[in-house]
Amino acid sequence: MNAEDFKMPLGQKASLVSMVCDKFESHSNILETNNSLRELRELLRTLGIVAGEEYIQNKKQIESATMLGAGKLEEIADQSREEGAELLVFDFELTASQVRNIKAITKMEVVDRNTIILEIFAHHARTKEAKIQIEISRLKYLLPRLTSMWGHFSKQRAAGAALG
Repeated sequence: MNAEDFKMPLGQKASLVSMVCDKFESHSNILETNNSLRELRELLRTLGIVAGEEYIQNKKQIESATMLGAGKLEEIADQSREEGAELLVFDFELTASQVRNIKAITKMEVVDRNTIILEIFAHHARTKEAKIQIEISRLKYLLPRLTSMWGHFSKQRAAGAALG
């Protein structure tokens, strides 16, 4: 993995996706969600990504596979494409399987807030030590995502037969 693995094209337009849910600590009310989205817009601006429309859904329960329902994700993707967005940026951390599921539904590139923050650090790292520290952070962030992506291998186990 190198610095190019996280590069996002400058000038790319992104739609921002968030939710309000009592069970979601940092997004339990609309004020928290709006403040978080305002901060995310600034993070995207730092990367030269154009922040487009914001999509906020009120939820009583979080969908474990996709955070939002499939119908809502399809609606967001359709509207985002109409607005010229190429990227969906979620205002919260997504698991690897959630990213994969959301991409399958929306047919768009999907990133979360943590990926944006790592990208900013990578973009601004100048010294060798800073670049190494960023790489370590990236790998720590990616490790559970990589193991999740290759989880089908964990089902291949050898069973020894006891002779007796």
